[in-house]
Amino acid sequence: MGSQEEAGPRFNDEVMPIAVIGLGFRGPGDATDPSRFYQMIFEGREAWSPVPQSRWNNDAFYHPDANKNGTSNVEGCHFLTEDLARFDAPFFNLTQAEAEALDPQQRLLLECCYEGLENAGLPLGSVVGSNTSVFVGAASSDYTEMLLRDAEKMPLYQATGSSQSRAMMSNRLSYFFDFRGPSVSVDTACSAGLVALHLACQSLQTGEADQAIAAGVNVILGHEFLNSMSTMRFLSPNGRCYTFDERANGYGRGEGVGCVILKPLEQALRDGDPIRGVIRNTGVNQDGRTAGITLPNRHAQEALIRRVYEKAGLDPLETSYVECHGTGTRAGDPLEASAIASVFSPGRPSHRPLWIGSVKTNIGHLEGASGMAGLIKLVHMLETKTILPNRNFETPNKSIPFADWNLKVPTVPEPWSNDNGIRRASINSFGYGGTNVHCILEEAEGYLRSRGIPPAQLRPPTVLSHKESLVPGAVNGHGSLCREGVLQEDISESARVFVLSSFDETSGKAWAKRLADYLESLPRYKDGFIDDLAYLLSERRTRHLWRAAFVASSRDQLVQALKADTVKFTKSNPERPLLGFVFTGQGAQWHAMGRELIDIYPVFDHSICRAARHLQKLGAAWDLKGK
Repeated sequence: MGSQEEAGPRFNDEVMPIAVIGLGFRGPGDATDPSRFYQMIFEGREAWSPVPQSRWNNDAFYHPDANKNGTSNVEGCHFLTEDLARFDAPFFNLTQAEAEALDPQQRLLLECCYEGLENAGLPLGSVVGSNTSVFVGAASSDYTEMLLRDAEKMPLYQATGSSQSRAMMSNRLSYFFDFRGPSVSVDTACSAGLVALHLACQSLQTGEADQAIAAGVNVILGHEFLNSMSTMRFLSPNGRCYTFDERANGYGRGEGVGCVILKPLEQALRDGDPIRGVIRNTGVNQDGRTAGITLPNRHAQEALIRRVYEKAGLDPLETSYVECHGTGTRAGDPLEASAIASVFSPGRPSHRPLWIGSVKTNIGHLEGASGMAGLIKLVHMLETKTILPNRNFETPNKSIPFADWNLKVPTVPEPWSNDNGIRRASINSFGYGGTNVHCILEEAEGYLRSRGIPPAQLRPPTVLSHKESLVPGAVNGHGSLCREGVLQEDISESARVFVLSSFDETSGKAWAKRLADYLESLPRYKDGFIDDLAYLLSERRTRHLWRAAFVASSRDQLVQALKADTVKFTKSNPERPLLGFVFTGQGAQWHAMGRELIDIYPVFDHSICRAARHLQKLGAAWDLKGK
């Protein structure tokens, strides 16, 4: 089968562990990428704003009395600040006519998915035609409703770009990236994003897919749904979420898109991917019959959490934090807190309360994307070993006995201690029709160390996105060159080649400037950073046609080269072959012929290992690499 390193470790968990190897996120306000999203929560800020005139004239539909039909008593929401009309259609092989009909949610999903793959270090060429599954959670179709208002001006491609069916949310991603695994759009309302995650994990655990993408998206373009939700008293009049606070009076709506790239943990380690977090288990159930279809069922929530932990063989007392659904409703918050306390509080030491919080206090309720936002928040918390604060928590909800239940809401960033040697968290997500989801996420570093995975590839996390960061937070993978046949002790202070590529010349120069700005902003960096950066840019980024190469041996030299007026991107010839082959004839001409190529060229080593796996499947009892 190849070397022991190629075979990788084996885990004896009750449920196959799934690795989060990449992520993408765009949220409201200035949470425009994962790093700024993290910074917003860390600083306790919010993304609320009045309704932009570019969406609708809220003054024309606002009325303080929620009972008045055709109006809403909501003053604002949490909106994306980017221009939703700006979209690089040629990059995604779309004509102008196709782009005009494309729901902005599909546009955001395409961009976010690409950013997630880049964050995972998966060039497009490595995933085209792969057995990758796609599951997308979405719960709104405002753009479709807008187009249907004027049938005479219906876009040519409306049926595929913005039809009333949400199938294209996932199918569009599979089509563009040429993914061949299951492709399913999910609508369970507010829990859709985390249901998509659950289905993505299942597709990996059953062997239906080799890697998976789970995503969620929500865009607010019209006032109609806002009006009906106001009438039902679901929404907070000022548009904010006061989770676990006495002021809780409904939720505030929000926009955003998020995705995670997933692989079975064993495969991710073999492939040298970054491990951002480890999903221990997920589960879904339903409230069934309650006093009303939108009223939650505490017992169903509790039963789901218990089942997910029992199936995974995990102790709830080892969990330190729960990212709650926490919409800030008077009925929902106490019921959720009660269900959580029933599972996590019995036997918990008084000096170690369970932290609970909700990202909705920062960015509002992203509805179909809310579960993705909570999950990505948790990934950052585990990587930075920080309990992030909950906003809008001043007077505790009197219906929640926090002290008796040993629950605590953080109001400032807190260090995440691991007295029990484990950093583990849970996340809840509930649909307003009763579909509940629960997920257990564990810190990658602690999980791998506890199973004897060598720490040679561990790197301090970087929570910046690909747009600002070239070294994704990783405890394993392209944060190190060790698996690529290059040992750190063999690296001298000689110059390295840094390769940048882009879809066109203009974006290439902008890309070089962003990289230079990012490098200058680094207060300090670890040994090996420059080597990691050179490898990452060369091997773990998509190679577009417009390219430029920079030679430098230090950060300062690289910044100077990137900022030079002579920076020039040249368009390569796509017809010029870039592949190299090594042929040995009918066999080795002498003992160990070509062995040095294994040590020098990672691609040769990987090819030999792949061939070894195929030979074993054919019955070979010997190891090709060993021979």
